Amino acid sequence: MYFKGERTWKRYPLQISAINNQSAIYLLHYISHVRTSACYLNLVEIIDLQRYKIIRKKRTIKKLLDQPEIDNHFVFPVFKN
Repeated sequence: MYFKGERTWKRYPLQISAINNQSAIYLLHYISHVRTSACYLNLVEIIDLQRYKIIRKKRTIKKLLDQPEIDNHFVFPVFKN
């Protein structure tokens, strides 16, 4: 993934590290796809600290993960163990 002398990783928003803008955009789209895949939604539950709830329904989890991060200050995705 190195292009003509690009050897340094850059930090982009949403905690993405990539070499250039094209790689960062690809990773952003890939991560958003993985976050909403059915397999991932089966493994995750969400802890909502504002409402003191643990959310386990797939539809609700998908809706909360698709919202912008500004609205989700106290919503934390956690893997089930």
